[in-house]
Amino acid sequence: MQAASLQLPLDEVYGMTLGALVGAWAGAVPIPLDWDREWQKYPITIIAGLYIGAVTGKLLGAYVVKGVRVKIN
Repeated sequence: MQAASLQLPLDEVYGMTLGALVGAWAGAVPIPLDWDREWQKYPITIIAGLYIGAVTGKLLGAYVVKGVRVKIN
């Protein structure tokens, strides 16, 4: 049995989801570098990375990989 979501074409929704996850993960990288800076406090870098990743993923999903389908064997 295959998941229905893997049969759908890649588009903005998948790009935005993947971009948000990768962006939030990458946004956690500067947290342990220096806690004394105001912009490096706990949720700020993660939320900024989430927004940047979501916008980047949405644009890539809309214009680069739109209509590409995932094929499962």
